[in-house]
Amino acid sequence: MAVGDEQGNSLFTSNVAVECGRLATARQTIPNTVARYAGLVAAFKAELQGRMDQAGAVIKHATSLWETAILDSQRTELDDRALYWGRLQMGQALLDAEAQELIPLFEEVSRNCTPPAQLTTDTIVLTGFDPFNLDNSTAQSNPSGAFVLALHGSQIGKWRINSLIFPVRYADFDANCVEIALEPLVSAPKTRLVVTVSMGRERFDLERFPANCRGS
Repeated sequence: MAVGDEQGNSLFTSNVAVECGRLATARQTIPNTVARYAGLVAAFKAELQGRMDQAGAVIKHATSLWETAILDSQRTELDDRALYWGRLQMGQALLDAEAQELIPLFEEVSRNCTPPAQLTTDTIVLTGFDPFNLDNSTAQSNPSGAFVLALHGSQIGKWRINSLIFPVRYADFDANCVEIALEPLVSAPKTRLVVTVSMGRERFDLERFPANCRGS
């Protein structure tokens, strides 16, 4: 899907209300983390209200959120949670503005899941996932998300890392969001390696062909 196609056929669902419903608890338990990108959230809300081209505002601010989280993770703090909670606050802003149809577009751009027009250098595609089990603890991080934020844009020899972060939502998995997002990257001539990182159990597992494994 090309950026700007907000009419449907997106990788991700527009149903983020359940996740947004955890914001009130998170503001109590991890207030500094939730408020880390408060300025970005406020700017998004203001532009969303005053701009006719809401899709343009979504692309602009989703890109800003992703880029800020990358810089933050690589220069300041290795933590994926501020990106997650910042994204939810912007998703809530879209719900409040009755612009729910733009949430899939926002999700796609803020996760770096819109394929680049063309990979111009040898690339390692690296994917991670959102925090989950948040009903048990809103303070939960996902090391895989932190890992890919920390490495995005890094150079390993002549290979450059391009990171993506997927939600942990079975509806999106069932709709093949991972396969659809990765297909153009896997088929790109400059892609040399695709690595998926996820939070597992108490030990380290290296799986060559992980598939059809669900559970917490």
